[in-house]
Amino acid sequence: MVTPLPRPALTHYRVLLERCRSRGNPTHTASALANLGDCLRGLDRQEEAFAALDESLRSADSWGT
Repeated sequence: MVTPLPRPALTHYRVLLERCRSRGNPTHTASALANLGDCLRGLDRQEEAFAALDESLRSADSWGT
């Protein structure tokens, strides 16, 4: 079982994601989404985690990684 990350990490990743999106940086956006997904998974928020991880993969695919 994954040890839950502190809730402040969830807030951090959400803020980071918005900054990456606003700056139009797809590489960092994909990374932020993956980290957010891992955090959500650790908090047992599976549907939200899946959505973030799926978006991360789609974002990475869009820039050829």
